Amino acid sequence: MDKILIEIFVPAINEQFDIFVPLDVPIKDLNSLMANGVAELTNGKYIVSGSEQLCLKEPSGLLNPLLTLQDYGIKDSTQLYLI
Repeated sequence: MDKILIEIFVPAINEQFDIFVPLDVPIKDLNSLMANGVAELTNGKYIVSGSEQLCLKEPSGLLNPLLTLQDYGIKDSTQLYLI
């Protein structure tokens, strides 16, 4: 399983995190994984809604939950938003 280091920015709390994530996991699974991880890293400052989605900063847009980061060609240090 290949992993890359991405930057997750969470506008709801105006914080960002560098996180290693697998390339071959469907986005739908990463959405909840990232939301729960951010909630844990912030000691509950971020509250999981269950409807979080990852999106690209440039070009902007929601990531298809059925695809993977590998499908998008996402590389190390790419910034994603968790909204």
